[in-house]
Amino acid sequence: MVEALRGMTAGQIIDEGAGGLRTGVRMVLVGGPRGRVLNADELDLPAGPEHVPGMGYGSLMVLSEDVTPAPLGRAPVSVHRGRSCGACTACRVGALLMPKMVDSEALTTLMEHMSSAARCGFGRETPRPVLDLLRLYQGELFPHK
Repeated sequence: MVEALRGMTAGQIIDEGAGGLRTGVRMVLVGGPRGRVLNADELDLPAGPEHVPGMGYGSLMVLSEDVTPAPLGRAPVSVHRGRSCGACTACRVGALLMPKMVDSEALTTLMEHMSSAARCGFGRETPRPVLDLLRLYQGELFPHK
């Protein structure tokens, strides 16, 4: 556990607070399973909601260069399926369809719909890291496209 000052960048927290990684940073999940995904080029952004909107609580999950993005994409899906109340159609149907998506365009459409149509913050925030992964690593998540 590292305590960081407000305004420190994710890169500073990783390097100065935690000692860095031997193989280099590939991506960082900021703020838990409904937070944001930053790639190595975005680590100079100060940690804080004014710089990284929707970053959630103050956790960082750092993944090295030898980790693929696919497992990180599955985490929000499993969290959502286990915690969705199912009261609104966007979450209920989205939870069923997310793991079955095999196309980046269809997954993007589903995630955007969930973000806008869900009744609660949980349903609106769950797609955030998936959309970030699609923006940053679409070719690796869906290499056949």
